[in-house]
Amino acid sequence: MPRKTIVMVGIASAVVVLLGVAAAIVLLSSRDNARRAAEPSSLVTPGASGSPYDFTESPDSVDLKVIAESSFVSLLMVDDQGKVTSYGVSAQTPAVKELISAVLASESVDPGAAGASIATGDWVGPTLTFVLPGRQTLTFALDLDTGTLARGERTWRPRGDLRALVEAAVTKP
Repeated sequence: MPRKTIVMVGIASAVVVLLGVAAAIVLLSSRDNARRAAEPSSLVTPGASGSPYDFTESPDSVDLKVIAESSFVSLLMVDDQGKVTSYGVSAQTPAVKELISAVLASESVDPGAAGASIATGDWVGPTLTFVLPGRQTLTFALDLDTGTLARGERTWRPRGDLRALVEAAVTKP
């Protein structure tokens, strides 16, 4: 067989193998995506839905007790110069456990107890987001000056000093 024919057969074989591998990847990927989309969330929160890859904000009516199951918290902080810093902290750290306990023990207060911008829904400031195992989230606006947190039309005052709890959560151990 001439050398040119051997090279052509080799190239053709390589192309066929590559096409086969590409087809297998596409087929397996589609099947995996369909399987993941069919899986239910591990935490059922009424009214929350989304793709298995998206975080979904839970409705305002959700029971706050679900934050005890948080995987981690996300804190968005704004300093005096307007610089925004985001922290993702494991819910297993002692400081975050204290923060979760304080929120769970919080008392409901008049929405006017928080800053005016929280009460009107125009909040641009620190937020605290609890991320649950089923990729569901509960986000609160934090008013560290008044020691309150708000969600929807409700406001709470956590047990203890909210500012100190938040600062402890974002400080490296």
